Amino acid sequence: MEYWKFIDSYKSRYGRYRVSNLGRVKNGHGTVLSHHMHKKGYVMIAMIKEGKEKRVQIHRIVANAFIPNPDQLPQVNHINGNKSDNRVSNLQWCTNAQNMAHANLNGLRPNYKEIFTGKSVKGKYNLSNKQIIDIRNTKIGNGISRVHIAAMHSIPLSIVKDIRGGRIYPYII
Repeated sequence: MEYWKFIDSYKSRYGRYRVSNLGRVKNGHGTVLSHHMHKKGYVMIAMIKEGKEKRVQIHRIVANAFIPNPDQLPQVNHINGNKSDNRVSNLQWCTNAQNMAHANLNGLRPNYKEIFTGKSVKGKYNLSNKQIIDIRNTKIGNGISRVHIAAMHSIPLSIVKDIRGGRIYPYII
């Protein structure tokens, strides 16, 4: 069954917008708004806020209207990984780290380093998730240094520093 709620922060020239638990949005006349896909796969619509048109991600509108967020978590996760499935039952509030961990566990996210450099660090050095976790968690001291860790895994010291500093593979936990 589809339920509708008014959206308080946006007002069309025809009245208040409404959003449904199934991820649809209506203007003040009751017309369901058309949407478009963002290049990253999110469903977007155009709405009026303070007299200006704004492009808005539908999953955020649905979450704001239907899902309590007492901890003020900043992101909305699509549980099944489908960014166009904006039903309330498929959305949850989360932190950035939780969102990235979910994407990593479900194969929804390309390698972090590839996104920014176009080069695959993981593929180049053949590091498994277990090795990345070991590099991050190995205690320094008693003869163990970052140089020693780099030599153990046959990788450059800079990669060890980046893994330990959370600059690459922060979503592998």
